[in-house]
This record gives sequence, structure tokens and C-alpha cells, in this order.
Amino acid sequence: MNKKIFSGYHGKFHCQGIAVDEKNGYIYYSFTTSLVKTDLEGNFIGSVTGLAGHLGCIDFNDRDGKVYGSLEYKNDSIGKHIMKGIGESGKEYQDKFYAVIFDVDKIDRADMDAKESGIMRAVYLSDPTEDYAAETAQGKHRYGCSGIDGTDWGFVPGTKDYRLNICYGIYSELDRTDNDYQVIVSYDAADWWDRYGKPVSIDDMHTCGPEKAERKLFVFTGNTEWGVQNLEADKTTGDWYLAVYYGHKKQYLNPPMFVVDGSVAPKWEKHVATGEDILTLTVKGFSQHEYGSTGLQSLSDGNWLISHDGAKKQGRYTNLIYTPRNRLEAIPFYNKDDELNIFAVGNSFSVNGMRYLRDIFVAEGWTNVTLGDMYIGGCSLERHYNNLKSGAKDYTYFRNEGEWEKIPDTDLETGIKDKKWNVMTLQQQGGRSGMYETYLPYAEEIAKWQRENGAKRLLWHSVWHYLPGSTQGFCEWVDKYGGEKEFYGKNCEASELIGGTGLFDGNIPSNKAIKRACRLFGEENVYCSDRAHLSDFGCLIAGYVWYEAITGRKVKKLSFTLPAETLGFEMNDYLEKAILYVINNANR
Repeated sequence: MNKKIFSGYHGKFHCQGIAVDEKNGYIYYSFTTSLVKTDLEGNFIGSVTGLAGHLGCIDFNDRDGKVYGSLEYKNDSIGKHIMKGIGESGKEYQDKFYAVIFDVDKIDRADMDAKESGIMRAVYLSDPTEDYAAETAQGKHRYGCSGIDGTDWGFVPGTKDYRLNICYGIYSELDRTDNDYQVIVSYDAADWWDRYGKPVSIDDMHTCGPEKAERKLFVFTGNTEWGVQNLEADKTTGDWYLAVYYGHKKQYLNPPMFVVDGSVAPKWEKHVATGEDILTLTVKGFSQHEYGSTGLQSLSDGNWLISHDGAKKQGRYTNLIYTPRNRLEAIPFYNKDDELNIFAVGNSFSVNGMRYLRDIFVAEGWTNVTLGDMYIGGCSLERHYNNLKSGAKDYTYFRNEGEWEKIPDTDLETGIKDKKWNVMTLQQQGGRSGMYETYLPYAEEIAKWQRENGAKRLLWHSVWHYLPGSTQGFCEWVDKYGGEKEFYGKNCEASELIGGTGLFDGNIPSNKAIKRACRLFGEENVYCSDRAHLSDFGCLIAGYVWYEAITGRKVKKLSFTLPAETLGFEMNDYLEKAILYVINNANR
């Protein structure tokens, strides 16, 4: 499968969702009022048009070979915008919500009519329709229901029930509390095409469908804008990924994506706002990935296709980007008063990355952070592995519970047993960072040892590479790859490959951040004179990259910085904005 697949240009409305039939080699795109079919290279095959409602997230059900999606008809600003876009301004219709089913094998040409072709049937959904119409003590629209969107076939977490799951849209109104939940209705829909399915249009809006959802599930996330745009079950873990638009209530972290633990069954709880008995799903954490609200697809190899929406004068389009699974890492919700202990198996590059890390945590309001770093200068994964087997006391153990403490002649076992470490990291030596053949089996064995010793979250640190002319040696890439540009590409490729193994829960993208920083600020300001290690300025940037990767929190200002005599120049607003740009976009 290509690393990037272009959808082609399709009308006035953006891509709402994607679905992939890996076995037969097709991709399906929801462009709000049409369904588009291409092959895996993006070559156009056909489309279904004539939809006057909002076709949202879609999913391919490999058990029956059909595509399912959410379809909403409502007379709000979104509905009026759609009607205007299709030339039906001023026309009103009933507020009703449907699951739609497409017999996609029949799609073989452009602009096949949704109603007349017999390709699409719709099933009426009473739960969201009634909740949307309801008046409650909290306000109009029960649970803040704005309609439906996220759609996926998958196993209900912690069960063997394979169901069609459809998410509510949620209004983000700040003066109510019942809208701090995502709502998902779950259906045994295997026979819906024949049992309930009928054509639907704004002139013939039927009510044929199940009386109620089999389950109505709640996920406490805090505030979101428009609820779950895309729902996708990870084919490897069973976790549910909920892509949203950022929320606005200041008491919440408001990330762009939540991850529901696929191993934990729903449980009964009291709704914190209404006091109702509700079935709740367990949130495992969240992802910082800013895309996904135009389409998510988990692939059988464990990685993902993620839709990146765009527009040109020719029309709306999307690029599907093949994305390693670690880019959607589930970050736990750490609170600033939690005990947070971070342990690195590293070398001088972990020393650089962690140099100002605790200062940053303290400046950001964290009260109980300990750092540990097992250091050997220039240490490779192979040497770490050999030391682990032999118990060699070759390490300097750096520990920081308020200031850095240096403990010489230490072995790996002593360091890892010193604290209960929440987060652990591992990395390759910089000169070998672009040589993926030097990563395994050593990374796998060390990661296994870290897991066995309590690593609840294990991050791969993607280190920067040595520059040409470095005085530190270890520059095998000069001869093997012919220069810095080529090796940087191999460095990034190796980081993606190790992320795709499933060994690690996420990535600290220091490599990309330092490369971007060099372009903006010059290599001479980011690196030391040895052209391998980072300057104080470079260490500051790397520290913030570590902070964001560990906590999932975007830094909005430099709460910790360095004085001019250390930096070599005065910090100003322009420079601060440039630094924030580097760290906030480190993983791109």
C-alpha cells in the first residue's frame, strides 16, 4: 500500500470518513453528500450521489462486504449549509437520523443515484432522534446530542459481541455538564439490509428500524466540539479510537482523540450530571494526533491510514497517509500532582534530552517528578543488551529528585529497581540511529526487560544524528549513505520501523525537532562545537519535546527558559513563537 493515496477532487464538502476493503483492494470515502469508491492506488471506480443529508463516518464490514455509515437530516446550521450546497436553500425537512448501508459491489460508475439505483438502504435510529428532540433540565437536546457521526463495526470492549457502533455528535455548550460524555449506541445489525433497510430521501423519511439500541454506552471525556467525528476499533488491540474536535472547557485537557480500553467491559455507573444509571466505557488515555476527524482506518498490519483533508479550486480532496501505530499512542491522563517517575536507558543524548526536563515539569506546575538516566557515553543498543546479560557495572546513574545526583559504577538492575518508574525510554546511539539493522534483536530484549520491571509506558527516543565533521566518531553513515540528508531520511525511517513493531507505546521525536530547529535557528546554535551533542539552547528544545511526548500536553508558552548569558542571546516574543512552533510540530 502506498505511503500516500490521493482521493481525487470531489465536490464542495469535505471528507467525513474512510473505509478500506483490504482483501478486495478498495477504498471508500464519505464526502458528506456522496460516497466515492477507488482502488488502493486512488484510481476512481465510481460514486453514489443524491444524498441531501449529512453522510458522516463510514466503515467496511468484512463479514457481509457492505459499507455502513451515519446519515443525519436536521434543520440546523449544518443541515442548512448542506441544502445550500446542493441547491435546495430554504427547503426544510424533519429531524431524523439513520444508519445507511451501501451494497458497494454494485458501484462501478460515477454519480449513481442513492435512491434510484438500489445501492443504498437506510435504517431509522430512534435513540439519537429522540435524544436530539428532547428538552431536559440541562437544556435542549439530551446529553447535548447534535446528531450522529462516528461509525464502526467492532467488538464491544471486553466482550465477544461484534456490533455496529454509532456515536452521537455533541454540542460543546459550556453552560451545561451532561455533554461531557460521548454517547455510543450499539446494535446487532447483521440482518439490517433485509429486515429494516429502505431507500430514504428528504421527501420520504421513513421510521423503519429497531425500537431501541441494544446498548447505549457512555464515555466520560470532558468537553468536545461536535462529539465523536470518527470511531475506529484497532484491529490489533481492540481499543476504540474516538477522533473529536478540541473541546473548550478550561478544566479539561481537551485533546483531539480519546482511546477506550478494548479489554475492559462496560460497567454501570451514575451519570455525574443527571444521576442516571448508565453503562460506561473505560478511557485508556488520549492521543495527540491532530488528524483523524476526516477519516481513520486501522489496518491488518497494525498500522493506520489517516485522512488529511484539503481543498483547491478543483474541489475537496483528501490524502490518506500510511501512519505507524505509535503515532496514535495512547497517553495516560497524568495529573500534575501525580507521582511521575521517568527512567531512561541511554547515553549522552538522553543526558541532553533530560538536562532541563525536570525544570520544565516544575515550571509547568508538576509537584512530584523524579528522573533517572543510565548513562554510558556513546552506548549502543548492542552494548546495553550485553551489559544487561553480564550485569556489568559500567553505568553512571544520574538521578534527579530536585537536583542531579551522580552515582558511578552502577548496573542496569540497580537503576531500574531504584524507583517505581511510570515511564521508561530507550534509544539507539546517534551514529547508528539510521542503521535499522543495528536495532534488533537488542531493542526487543531490552524492552521486554523494561516491561517485566514495571514499565507501564515505554517510549522510543528518536535521537538526532551527528553532523558532518563531528569530532565524536561513530559516523558509519558517511560512507554507507553518502551524506547527512540521506542518513537523516534513514534515521526517520528507522524510527518509524521500530515504532511499527509494537514494542513501544509511543515516540519522543527529538530527531525531527532538532532538524527543524537547525533549519530555523542554524546548526551552530542548536549543536555544540563537537557537532554531535546539543547546545544549552538545543537541550532546552529537546526537553520540551520530551515533556510533550510524556504528558501529551501542548506547551503554549515557555514557562521555563534560560538566561541570555546561557543561551548566548536574549529571548524575545518572536524567538519564543519559533521555539513553540518547533516543539509543537515535532512529530510532523
